[in-house]
Amino acid sequence: MTDFTTTLNNAKTTLAELKASATALAVGGAAQAQAADAGWKAIAAIEAAQAQAEGLRNQLEARNGLLDAALAARTAALASAEEARTAGGQPLADASATALRAAIAGAAGLAAADVGKVDTLLVPAVRTLDTAIAALDDSALSNLANAESDLASKRQTYEQKRLLADAALAAADGQSGMLAGALTRALARRTEAGQLAAAGNAPAATVAYADYQSARSVLSTAAGDTPGATLRNAWNAARDAQLSALADLLAAQTLLAKRQVELARKQAEVSTRQAVRDVDAATAVTVALTPAPPPAPTPTPTPPAPPVP
Repeated sequence: MTDFTTTLNNAKTTLAELKASATALAVGGAAQAQAADAGWKAIAAIEAAQAQAEGLRNQLEARNGLLDAALAARTAALASAEEARTAGGQPLADASATALRAAIAGAAGLAAADVGKVDTLLVPAVRTLDTAIAALDDSALSNLANAESDLASKRQTYEQKRLLADAALAAADGQSGMLAGALTRALARRTEAGQLAAAGNAPAATVAYADYQSARSVLSTAAGDTPGATLRNAWNAARDAQLSALADLLAAQTLLAKRQVELARKQAEVSTRQAVRDVDAATAVTVALTPAPPPAPTPTPTPPAPPVP
């Protein structure tokens, strides 16, 4: 199990390190500005996450008091129940239960030796009915839980596909700026390479020339895909995957709604059965007391007729 305090301390340590790094980058000039900006954004994200986590931790710890109150109430209720169960002459004492069982056996017409059948024959008839009523919504509850789990999974998958589609669209959207930048860089570095070569600075000219060729390569690759088929295909695939995930999400949401209705119907059936439970249970006890009919006598086989002379 992950320890919250340790994790919180680790987050604080990381936060301090990031702040120190971002502060150092901030004085590094324009070249470090982007890294510094990313650092401060990360710091803000960690601070927000840390504040949220500490707030939730405080809420959880405050619930300790609710548990203490619940357990105190349980202790009081249990004390009353124990007094009724163990004190002599109390309604839940063993002697009282024994006397009540004997009275029920007498009312049921059971012989003195069969008093135990109240617990082994009659009570199980009631329990069987209760179990059947309680099980009416078991399948619906299980189906609902499965539908909720499936919906959570489908929602997560959809979110992943949405992000991939966003990335594919962003890649296409950024192409024009990237190509314009590559063109500008290629032209500028070509001029610089020529000037440096003319000045006899071969090393610096080579660096500029390498950048010039790199930019040319980018433009050449893009020119080989004039209609942007690569970007379009990537977008189409990501879009179709998102639509498929959306369809799965819709199906899961529909199924969840259906399962909720099914559970509501089953719970209504449970309520209906519980409303007449005492009557049905009494009927079940009556059936348990009714002796089984004796087996039908075995018919006497008819002797074969004597042969005709």
